[in-house]
Amino acid sequence: MTVGVALKCENAVVLACDSQGTGGNYKAPMTKLVQLDAYRGLLLSGMASIGREVADALVPQLKEGAHTTPDVAERAADIMASVYSKLAKRHEAQVPQLADAYPAALLIGGYEKGSGQPQIYTVFSPGIATPVENFDAIGSGRVYAAPIVSREFFSPMNQERAQFLAVRAVMEACELDPYVGGAIRLALIRGGDKGYKERTDYVETEFRPKLKEIAALRRSLDDLLLTPGTKNEDQLAILLDKLGVFGIGDDAFVRLSGKAYASRDKK
Repeated sequence: MTVGVALKCENAVVLACDSQGTGGNYKAPMTKLVQLDAYRGLLLSGMASIGREVADALVPQLKEGAHTTPDVAERAADIMASVYSKLAKRHEAQVPQLADAYPAALLIGGYEKGSGQPQIYTVFSPGIATPVENFDAIGSGRVYAAPIVSREFFSPMNQERAQFLAVRAVMEACELDPYVGGAIRLALIRGGDKGYKERTDYVETEFRPKLKEIAALRRSLDDLLLTPGTKNEDQLAILLDKLGVFGIGDDAFVRLSGKAYASRDKK
């Protein structure tokens, strides 16, 4: 089982996922984030052997010539369709039936050097590529990660907040889905000479310290909002709204201060 998140932000694409492979009671580390080329990455979910076969066939095709993310997504879809066709012949079954029995989904994120635009595509079994407007999530953990991203995402979002949001969504899924877990992997894909870069130290050096700061800030805000006679609900509501991506959403507004929540809605 898997959770993978891809989202667009200012001048970049962010990819994040867990790294736990699960089969029954068996759990082991598994690679679910793959660098395709200098400006594109791939997230895998579903039937592991199918996703890996697509990735293994796709990477060599991208070593020569210039490619766009839409082109890469179509190539991935064609490879996936071929994989299911082979399975159909082997098991004497129809491809759609196999796609239901052995589902697979990929998220491809890339940054176009020419247009300077981030691109995301979802590739579903048995081989259908679909462009993504702003963000998407795949895997069993999607039911936990997608609502967080959907609630907190806004455009334009800077790279710092986008990375934090993607990791927070994956971490939430890891905490709630028993089949998702392991180390969180994160990649930032930018234009120019920067390209694809995996942030191997992000969770420990940036994400967790920010969580501690946010927890302290939330306690201070709770005290301010719940103190009788507080007159600065407007300013606090605006501040809370800006902190939404860091774990304070609409439900928290209701709990903390009805006045502040109503004030925020008037803005």
